[in-house]
Amino acid sequence: MRGSKIKVNIISNYVGRIWSFISIYIFVPFYLKILGIENYAVIGFYSVLLSLLAFADAGLTATLNREFAGKGHKDKQYASNLLRTFEYVYFAIIILIIGLFYFCSPFIVENYINEKTIPFDDLIFYVRIMGVIIALQFFSTMFQGGLMGLQEQQLSNILSIGYGFCRSGIVLIPLLIWSNLEAYFLWQLLSVCIYIFVIRYFLKNKLGNKNSKPNFRLFQKLWPYALGMMLMAMIGALNTQLDKILVSKLLPLVDFGYYSLAGIFAQIPIIIATPIMLAVFPVMTKNVIDKNIPDVKSLFDRYSFIIASVISVITFVLIFYANDLIYIWTGDIIATERITNISRILVMGGFFLALQLTSYYLALANSHTRTNIILGTLSIFFLLIVITPFIETLGLLGASLPWLISNFCVFILLSLIVIKKYLKENYFRWLFLNNILPIGISLIITFILYYIFSYLPKGYYTVFYSGVTFILACYVNLRIYNKKFVNHPILIIENVTKKLKKRK
Repeated sequence: MRGSKIKVNIISNYVGRIWSFISIYIFVPFYLKILGIENYAVIGFYSVLLSLLAFADAGLTATLNREFAGKGHKDKQYASNLLRTFEYVYFAIIILIIGLFYFCSPFIVENYINEKTIPFDDLIFYVRIMGVIIALQFFSTMFQGGLMGLQEQQLSNILSIGYGFCRSGIVLIPLLIWSNLEAYFLWQLLSVCIYIFVIRYFLKNKLGNKNSKPNFRLFQKLWPYALGMMLMAMIGALNTQLDKILVSKLLPLVDFGYYSLAGIFAQIPIIIATPIMLAVFPVMTKNVIDKNIPDVKSLFDRYSFIIASVISVITFVLIFYANDLIYIWTGDIIATERITNISRILVMGGFFLALQLTSYYLALANSHTRTNIILGTLSIFFLLIVITPFIETLGLLGASLPWLISNFCVFILLSLIVIKKYLKENYFRWLFLNNILPIGISLIITFILYYIFSYLPKGYYTVFYSGVTFILACYVNLRIYNKKFVNHPILIIENVTKKLKKRK
């Protein structure tokens, strides 16, 4: 029964992530058409702030999730008291954030939003309301973490999908009526308020609606773990958002808008890879705790190969067909011309970020965070030193190149350190057989098919060409996987191969 629950949770998590992935690409073109690139850039700036300030919440949410999954899952009274304690802590954080945004909004607008066409006072208002929305988002994230800890992933994902559709999809109705940013942000504020009320109601119901009271002694015992997770989240947020912050500071808002679009396009590799490792991580952690090193090595090798196979073909398809795919997505020829080359570089950076995931989660499974923190900190310093002169010399391209270089270096160093430390196997053998081999196969197949398809009609046919390339490259790579890891075959590939042989 428990195994069935885990499978259902994994599937529901995938559905939630797939919806999050699809919704971005569905609704962004509408925002562009209704609001224009300058106003869309303000929304992009809001997304950057939301991602940056997530670190302040990540440690607490992860702590609540862990406690609910452990002691809180059995002792509902403990869980209720802990939730009430966290609500008080979060309330203090929310007041602090709203106050900071209110008083610092003129400084933020003056130094980080390089825009002359939107009135200064309007931008201050937008930043202040961003602060309220971001602060309230902390409450919703906390309640979501509680549901996830109680193994209610299905319910959590259903509510999250509904909230996502409300704030990303239904917002088009007020935008079509008023066509301004004020309507967009007020709708975001209304949506998050409703979501907090609904998700809190369901969480309290799952806890049995017990009478609860705050107990700050509970929090005193948990803060070291929360602080460690917060530090990890802060470093990760800065590494992924620092280039955008500097672009918004150094270049006009319209350029930042185009860079934000390119950044969304480049998220695809990491969005696809992350759910795979989130599903593998609990199993890897259990094997580490049980000191079952052969199974840890097997998991690490297999999923390194799988991620390299799937992500490499996605990356090469996005790079080769970038111009056509971006135009199909945005419907804007100017945006396509501005961001195609930038998108290619950012996609490659996202590719190396995705390749880091197996090493990153192996380190976490061993409760080892020091290497991730050190490399992440060095990466931040590198970006701070390099991006500004690169932007001043190369414009938007100058912002994307350092991010690519940083992710490539972190991938090499992180995998080298973690493999030597925990697996003690030949690093270069792993690098070649589980990374370079599937990546090389994907590149060859993608290049050959791209050359063939270049003689055929373009436009929307490009989606079909991309799909064919993806399926064929994955099939070849995963056939090799089945020969390499005979004890853990991917049955779908085996069944397809058998059917093809029968037809012959």
